[in-house]
Formats: sequence, C-alpha cells, structure tokens
Amino acid sequence: MNEIHKGGRKSRNWKSGEEIKSKILPANFSAPFVIFGGTKSGRKTFALRLADMNADKLPEYEAQPFFSSFHIWAARPEETHRTVTLHLMAYIYPPPEKVHKSYKDQCMAMLDKFCCRVFLFDITSRESFNTARDYMVRYANNSPVPCFLVGNKSDLKVSVPQLHIVTREYIEQAIDMTNIKFFECSAKTKLNVQPVLEAIQDSVNKRKYLMQV
Repeated sequence: MNEIHKGGRKSRNWKSGEEIKSKILPANFSAPFVIFGGTKSGRKTFALRLADMNADKLPEYEAQPFFSSFHIWAARPEETHRTVTLHLMAYIYPPPEKVHKSYKDQCMAMLDKFCCRVFLFDITSRESFNTARDYMVRYANNSPVPCFLVGNKSDLKVSVPQLHIVTREYIEQAIDMTNIKFFECSAKTKLNVQPVLEAIQDSVNKRKYLMQV
C-alpha cells in the first residue's frame, strides 16, 4: 500500500519504485496580534483599516468595548505546494472598564502567543504618546515577539498647533537602544498603513506560524 505524507511532500512506493504526490489541500491558519493604546489613539479605526485596506471610507460601527478584525491573505510557502490562507486577528488593549475582566485576562494569557505587539498613539498628542510609551516599558522590553510603535492620525498634523505634535526626535529618544520599529500613518486616509500591515504579516513568518503546513 502506498504511503502518502500530508503537505504535498513526495513519498516512494518501494515495491514499484513509483514516486507519488499526496493530495494537495488548502490550509487555514489564524495569527493573533495585540494593539496597545489609549482610548484616543484611534485604535478601532486602525484595526478596521487593517481589515479593509481598499475602502475609501471606513464603515461606522456602533460603540463597542472591543472587537477583533480579520485580514485574509494567501501564501504558498517554499516548502509546500499547499496554499495557505492566513487570518490576522487584532486584540485591542486595554478595553473600557465596562468590559468583563475575562477579556483582559485572556489578552494577558495570550501575551506570548501574539505574533507581534503594536503600540499605537495619536501623533498630535503628547499625552497619547506617553500612554503608548508606558505600555512599551511594560510589554516591549525583553519581548519574545516583534514590537512596533505606530504614530496614527498623521493627517491631522497640519491642523493642530506644532507644540502638540510628537516630534521624530522625541520618538527616537523613546525607542533608542531598542529593536522597536517606528511607523507614521493615518488609518483614516490609509496613508502609510500598508507598510505596517506588511510588518505584521512578516512577524507571522518569523513566529513560524506556517511550519505545520
């Protein structure tokens, strides 16, 4: 009887010397990541934008304590002939106080299972940046997964007083001597959001989420 290995690898029928291929089936994987940020950082809009990069205008949702967004892409790793569909799932932290404590506990329990950690802030607000920096101190130091600092709402920089804008020098001082990569974007206008999404996707590969395929 022929022995067939899953995953598109070849095996040999030693009786006939005939080389056969296993049946190639698509595979589905999910990879969670977390967005740390204050309530005014635009974290919901940011997660919505990651889920729909092509929308000119994002849909308006009723107030929610938190939500998970999915972005789906297909890949064909070199080591297999199988198509892989990846679902990226965003966890927003912290949720408002009215959210059941179990959600916070779930996020903390999954902390080392997230493929990356995103620290989001409003680039026109020093207070918002300080909140993100506090989260970086707690959750970025010695992190086993990639960490990204993202300055959101760059489209508002021309409409607010310059003294409120978080400067690049201020940001670089905060991430000096760390491996944290910085991005500046606008989730509302989708400006420069694509590089952030690509960095998140790349962190999935680094965490070897596809090794089981």
